[in-house]
Order: sequence, then structure tokens, then C-alpha cells
Amino acid sequence: LVHNEFLELSKLDLSGNDIGEEGCTAVADFLQRSKAIVELNMAGNPILDSGMKPLAEALARSNMLSRLDLGGCQIGPESGPLLGAMLKANSGLRELLLGGTRLGNA
Repeated sequence: LVHNEFLELSKLDLSGNDIGEEGCTAVADFLQRSKAIVELNMAGNPILDSGMKPLAEALARSNMLSRLDLGGCQIGPESGPLLGAMLKANSGLRELLLGGTRLGNA
């Protein structure tokens, strides 16, 4: 349960918190209810491809976020199409950091 005052956050740094698939689902739920978040740092979390799905779906529905850091999140080629769909739907995102991922050259 998220308190209303947290929905007013504009920047959320969750880097290096060992957030996996379950945590990504909670973050996705928060993103869907927040109307103020503009920066999200998820760097260094083992979200994997399975955690990217709920996150990408939530981000596709939000145009508030302008910066997303997924560096070192152990996402691979399966996350490529999810990120592509999210980018197509989200016109507000201006900066996407993907360093240290396993996306490859696909």
C-alpha cells in the first residue's frame, strides 16, 4: 500500500536494492498511480527479462517519466521488444540508460 504523499515523488532512486521480478511488479504499480515521477533509477538490480515485462507495460502507459536508468539490470534480448513497445508508446522519455545490460546487437 503506497501512501498518497509518496505518489508526489518526482525522482525515485532504487538502484542497487536487489529488486527482482516481484519488486518490479510493485514499482510498476507505483508508476501507474504516480502522476509526478519524472526520474527512475533501477540500475544494478537483477530485474531480468521477467521483471522487465511489468515495468515496461507500466512505463508504456506513462508520459511523465523523462529519465530511466536500467544499467546493469541483467536484462537480455527478450527485453528488447518490451523496451521497443514502451518507447513507441511513451513520448515523454528522453533518456534511457542501458549500459551493462545483455541486450546485445539484435
